[in-house]
Amino acid sequence: MKKSILLILSFFIVSCSSDSYDEIVDPTGNFLDVYNGVIWKTTSLSNPDDNQWFVFSPKSMITYENESGCTKVTDLWGVANGEGETKSVLENSINLLKIEIKSGSNSFIYTLTVSENGDVLSSKDSMGTKEISNRVSEPCK
Repeated sequence: MKKSILLILSFFIVSCSSDSYDEIVDPTGNFLDVYNGVIWKTTSLSNPDDNQWFVFSPKSMITYENESGCTKVTDLWGVANGEGETKSVLENSINLLKIEIKSGSNSFIYTLTVSENGDVLSSKDSMGTKEISNRVSEPCK
């Protein structure tokens, strides 16, 4: 009798348990999920008044420039823009985003990494040029 009660009880416990293991989400995510909507400001070393702001999302990359006011350009990943330039994601992992920008026969690869505290974005292109961007609360300010 004890065995049958234990068997019924164990069946009940197992049937009521949660299937949460199917819903486990990596809390660290990837770059485009973790930094979705974060605004990064890059200031030119040669001209401190020449700034660019970048905003990344799983679907696009938005660039703001302050050369003539605050110009916003949105590029969808893998879709050619009006200038014939295509931006594509090559790697998207925690604190690292590698993108390729193609324009005609030219192609450049940018590797973006985020500091441990998430406030600084470092970029290096395939030509070896490095830039630092800082996390800010809004573009064009």
